[in-house]
This record gives sequence, C-alpha cells and structure tokens, in this order.
Amino acid sequence: MLIEPTGKMNNISKPDNIGIKIFKEYSLEELVDYIDWTFFFREWRLNGKFPAIFNDAAKGEEAAKLFDEAQEMLKLIIDEKWLAANGTVGIFPDHLLIDKPLEKKYNERMDRSEVTIDFRY
Repeated sequence: MLIEPTGKMNNISKPDNIGIKIFKEYSLEELVDYIDWTFFFREWRLNGKFPAIFNDAAKGEEAAKLFDEAQEMLKLIIDEKWLAANGTVGIFPDHLLIDKPLEKKYNERMDRSEVTIDFRY
C-alpha cells in the first residue's frame, strides 16, 4: 500500500465483514460521481486535469462541449442499461505469526517513499 501517513493510526478496528463481498449490478448512478474525466480528455488529446481544463483558454470551450456530449451518452448508457457494474473484494485476517511494524523505505526508481502497513485486529 502506497500512502503518505498524516498522523497516528491507532483507531484501526476489525472490519464488519470478513471474507469476500460480491457486488452484482452495482448502481452506475452511484459510480458516476467517482469518474476521473482527466483520462477521457487525454484520449481526445485535450490534455489537462479535470475540472480545471474547463478554465483553459485554448481548450476549455472544446472540453466543455465534449464533456456535455459524454454526459448525454453516459445518461443513455445508464437509462438503457447497456452496461453492468460488477465487482469482488475480499478482506481477510492476517495469519502471520510475527508482528511487523510500520515499514518505510525510499524507492529510488519512483522517487518517493513507500509505506507498508499491516492492519491487524
């Protein structure tokens, strides 16, 4: 897990559900707000971060037009159920016999620190 710690993590508690959870036909309406449109604009060669790209003097107007068209298409996809969102996640207990403390090492290739945390309950 790559994270930048912001403080002490002493409030970790046992998850409510242990094991595998299956999401079948998860609501696309709920997922829409989590779409990062930055990559969509890059594919159309409108490089810039979303939503800041709309303020770009050279690309903003075209980006807004493209975004509006994409929203119409996305609404059609959701309304007519062209796609289904399915997924599987799993949370399992740690069965290691030793306690591993927080490990931090510097990754030269990525030019950043990597923090490894074992969550135990």
